[in-house]
Amino acid sequence: MQTEIKRRHKWGFILTEQDLRRIIQTCREHGEKLCTGSVQQKFSAKLRDGAVTESANIDDIVGLENIGKRRIEKLHLVWSPAGMFDVRKS
Repeated sequence: MQTEIKRRHKWGFILTEQDLRRIIQTCREHGEKLCTGSVQQKFSAKLRDGAVTESANIDDIVGLENIGKRRIEKLHLVWSPAGMFDVRKS
């Protein structure tokens, strides 16, 4: 089951790459405990120019040019039990 709530906000925050990686590692560790095994991860970024990019590797996302029109405005992080979804088809 997936639930999404959309609200418009006129505020945000800056998240450093180091903090993002720490959040990802913590979520992965907790996901593996809950699933009693491996978990798959999927990262999706929406850029200011409207482009959306997805990857199973956070390095692909943080390696993007992140300024001006190519700035990341929204980042989705998804973890699920291994085999739950195929990242390449999403």
